[in-house]
Amino acid sequence: MNPGNLPIAYVEAAEEVHNLTGPPRSCPLGVTNDVRERALRLAREVFTGGLAAAVSGGQSRTTPPPRPHQLNAVANLLEAVYRDGGAPEPINYLLQHSTGSGKSFTIAALAVALVGWGDCAGGRVGMVLVLNDRLQLDRQLGSCVEAFWTGNGRPLASLRRASTTAELSGFLSAPWGAASRPEVVLTTVQKLATLWRAGGGRVRAAAGNGDAGQ
Repeated sequence: MNPGNLPIAYVEAAEEVHNLTGPPRSCPLGVTNDVRERALRLAREVFTGGLAAAVSGGQSRTTPPPRPHQLNAVANLLEAVYRDGGAPEPINYLLQHSTGSGKSFTIAALAVALVGWGDCAGGRVGMVLVLNDRLQLDRQLGSCVEAFWTGNGRPLASLRRASTTAELSGFLSAPWGAASRPEVVLTTVQKLATLWRAGGGRVRAAAGNGDAGQ
C-alpha cells in the first residue's frame, strides 16, 4: 500500500533501485560517490557476522556467503535511504522476494544495517519495526534477526519482542535515548494496526532529535 500516492523505490534481486519521479530533495550533506561503496561494505559486514551467528544458533546448517542479490537488496535500500533523506515527504520502498531467495536472512541483515544508518539530510534511523502477519513467522524471523543482531556485536537488550499491543505502545512512546526504547522491535502487523485504530489513524511515538525515525 502506498499512502498518499507517494513515490516508491523498488528494490529487486540483482537490480538497481529505481526511484520514481518525486518532489525535490534537500541534501545538506550532499550525495557523495562513496555512498554505494559504504552501503556494500556495511551489507557484507552484517551478512558475515549474522550468518556465522545463525549457524551457531541453529537457524542455518552451513555458513554460505551471501548471494549477490541479497547483498544488492540491502545495499540498494541503504543507498536509497541516504539519497532520499532530503525528501519533504516519506518515501516507501518495496523489496520483492521469491521462494527460496533467502528472504529471512535478507530482512534480518537489513534490520541490523538500517539502525544508525544516516541520510543526506543528517537524519539517522533510530528504530526498526520488523512486522509479520503470523505468530509462527514472527518467532522464526525473530530468531534470525536476533542472530544477526548479536552476531554483529549489538547488545541483545536493544532488541525487543512486543508480545502485546501495550508493550509495542510502550516501546514506541519511550523517550529517544532511554534504556527502555529498543532499536529493533519484533511484532505483528495486527498489533500495529490495533495501535493505529486506537490512535485515530496515527501511531503515537516519541519525538526524535533530528533522527530519521522508525
